[in-house]
Amino acid sequence: MRRRKDFIHHFVCLPYLARDCLYLGKSAFNNGYFGSSIEWFEEALARAHVEGNSTASVEEITPFYQMAVEYVSWGSTGGEPLRPLYLTAKSCHSSK
Repeated sequence: MRRRKDFIHHFVCLPYLARDCLYLGKSAFNNGYFGSSIEWFEEALARAHVEGNSTASVEEITPFYQMAVEYVSWGSTGGEPLRPLYLTAKSCHSSK
């Protein structure tokens, strides 16, 4: 039987997939981390291109990214103070 300390320095690094980055972007946005959400959405877009749209497509990610950018831009131009706007697939696709 192995002891716990034998596993302390054994880490496995798995890369995030586009779907993971999309999820993290939505979560960041919904919790008020708007700048971080944009970075996660940008990373999701980049990874979707590399993955060939296998886990999340560019078409799926783009509306979330655009909505986050518009929301942050609107808030920084004298609109109301930024507050979480809960992103869902429905809210992003209905904003077109």
